[in-house]
Amino acid sequence: MKKKLQNISYKQKNTFLLIGFFLILIILWFVVFKNTFLLYSECTSFEKQLQAAEIAPQKNKELLTQLIDLDEKLKNQQHTDTNIQQAILSVIAPFSKENNLVLREFPQPNITKQNGYLIEINNIEIQGVFTTLLKLVYLLETKEKIGKIVSVKFHAKNDSKLKSYVLIATIYIQNIKKI
Repeated sequence: MKKKLQNISYKQKNTFLLIGFFLILIILWFVVFKNTFLLYSECTSFEKQLQAAEIAPQKNKELLTQLIDLDEKLKNQQHTDTNIQQAILSVIAPFSKENNLVLREFPQPNITKQNGYLIEINNIEIQGVFTTLLKLVYLLETKEKIGKIVSVKFHAKNDSKLKSYVLIATIYIQNIKKI
């Protein structure tokens, strides 16, 4: 056996040594390290779940206070605005007159009932300059707070009367009432 090892060159010995080293690493990986890394990752996920469980009561209290605040807002909204379309129109009309906006469409609201709540979505199509339309959206969303603006879509339309393109904003305002 010694003679066979002596007949092998150093290059071949180093090659066998490297192959043997990698085989030992692969065997160690499957026998020792793989289970250790799996247990480590499982342990970290359990620690994250434990941390989430520790702050759950605090999170629950925050959500309950938010729910109470929303219920109060809904009750206040029901008493103040019986006709939301009139309230929206009373805000849009003077602003449009002052800022040269044109109210193109103001159809009947889309009303759905779900889980004891009445969801009313009003959509408004208004024509004007981009900055003025943004000011109107800002007014409706922050200052007047008539409802929640769920979407605003700006698009250019070819107006055959003016023979040019005009900018139109479609604003969707959502109101939720408790039934």
